[in-house]
Amino acid sequence: MKKIFVIVLIMLVFSLSVEAKVKFGSWDKWDEELPPADNENWEWFYAGHCPVPVVGKISSEGNNINLLLLSDLYFKGKGGKVEVLVTFYTAGQESIAEWNIARANFALAAFPPKEGKMTIRIYIKEKEETFKFFEQYQIPFKKGETVVPEEAKFRELFKEFVVDQVVRIGAEELFAKINEEKLSSHLLPKLLVEETWYAMRAPW
Repeated sequence: MKKIFVIVLIMLVFSLSVEAKVKFGSWDKWDEELPPADNENWEWFYAGHCPVPVVGKISSEGNNINLLLLSDLYFKGKGGKVEVLVTFYTAGQESIAEWNIARANFALAAFPPKEGKMTIRIYIKEKEETFKFFEQYQIPFKKGETVVPEEAKFRELFKEFVVDQVVRIGAEELFAKINEEKLSSHLLPKLLVEETWYAMRAPW
C-alpha cells in the first residue's frame, strides 16, 4: 500500500511541475527565456517590418540621431493567431536596416488578458543572444495603462539604459527639460485596447 501511495505522490508532483510550464504557441519556456530569434513563429505586428526610431536630437548637420529603436512583434500560434505581444528595445546606434531580434537589449512581453488582468514579463539579453526572464507582474487590462508598474525592478534598469543612450548621442540637454526618471517613464509603452484587438504602444 505504501508503495502505491508513493507512486501516486510522485506522479502528482510530476503533473504539477508540467502544469507550471507556461506555454503559448509552440514555446513552453516563457518562464525561462524568449523563443530564439530564428523561430519561425515571430511576426511583425505593424506594417513596415522594421524598428521605429526614437529621435533624441537633431545633429549639427541636420540629421536625426536615434536615441532608441522600438520594435513591435508577436509570437503566433495556430492559424497565425497572435499569442504573445513583444516590444523590443534596442540602442539607437544599431542599424535599422540590419536589425533583428538578437540585436535588441530588452523585451517586454504581454500575454493574453484573463479576468481583467494582463501578465507582463520582462526579458534581458544575455550572452549568446539569449533573452532571459527577468521579472513578471500583472497589470489591469485597460486602455492607457502603463505596461511597467512603478514598483517594477526593471524601471531602474531601463532608466540607466536610457541615460546611457542620451550620453552616447550627446543629447544631455534633454535633461534640462525633463529629468531622467520622467524621460525613461515616458519611453515605456502603454496598453492600447480596442473592441477586437489590443497592443502595446509608446506614447509619442
